[in-house]
Amino acid sequence: MHGQEAAAARYALAAQESYATQLRQLLADAAALDEATIAKLTANRAPNSATGPMAGAIPRQSVPVAGTDPATVHAWWDGLAEEERRYVVANHPDLVGNLDGVPIDARDQANRIVFDQETDRLQAHRHDLADREAYLRQMMREGRLAEVYPDLAARGLSVRDAALFDLETIDQQRADSDGKLKGIGQIADRLNVTDPSRQRAYLIGFSTEGDGRAVVSIGNPDTADNVLTYVPGTGADITHPGGDIKRAEKMAIDASPGVGTNTVTDLHGVSADQVWSTRADGDPIHFVPDLDLVHGNDPTRDDFGGRVFTSDPGGHSDYWNKGNQARRNIAIIATGQGVVS
Repeated sequence: MHGQEAAAARYALAAQESYATQLRQLLADAAALDEATIAKLTANRAPNSATGPMAGAIPRQSVPVAGTDPATVHAWWDGLAEEERRYVVANHPDLVGNLDGVPIDARDQANRIVFDQETDRLQAHRHDLADREAYLRQMMREGRLAEVYPDLAARGLSVRDAALFDLETIDQQRADSDGKLKGIGQIADRLNVTDPSRQRAYLIGFSTEGDGRAVVSIGNPDTADNVLTYVPGTGADITHPGGDIKRAEKMAIDASPGVGTNTVTDLHGVSADQVWSTRADGDPIHFVPDLDLVHGNDPTRDDFGGRVFTSDPGGHSDYWNKGNQARRNIAIIATGQGVVS
């Protein structure tokens, strides 16, 4: 390790030690305040004789942990009273929002609470970083950095190098927060759409940890007959979700005698240029009459109003065969990567 790199490592370690000392004191002060607050709350609490101290209260430890079998989670949810469900969503949204087995409506409510909380936290963190940067630069200008890093100064280490290291860290954290806030804004734009011609979006998974992640469903999968899942690439993160959400809104129909409507305009929540269909030569679904009273119009007909993509000749179950043009085209429609044939 070169001398400059070694010095930077020493300053970083020393800065961490200094922060650790300050953090321990802050935690001790916070613990004392928490104990005093709890004592006051306990002394002043007046339980309702009919409903108890907090009707419907469910402790965090009774919520199934992440990874629990969805059937077990669903049974647990079904066993809760309505007021208990409302309590869990409102008070433990971080636990139930990503929990498979909880109904989508409840997960959406919980994740929107976490979404708002994380938005507020990131914005507050952004302001804290700006305040910290301004403070460090002021102390640097006034030659008072020894007051910021007293432990380092006492050990004869360069407080200026420590400040520069911290300023670089602030820049990195600010870039991370700004990227996540930008992505959150794009997600919020879709979640808050009120246009009745577009399907409702459900937030069924959300986290800002690491690169962050958001699972947005266009329509409620609990009530859908068919669900198409689009998963972005491994390099995706929460900073650019807008394009991925738009791709998920597209609809691809294969081997279908109809979708219950006669024209694409009757498919609420999607526009005509987002509806694609195909039908292979040799698929016996051809024998279902056009304008069928049960299934509606053939979605590959011109008068249906959607778009049509190519599939290779074959049977009713061959669309997903490896090498089939239909399989390739569906992948392109879902991802937006390539030209549909």
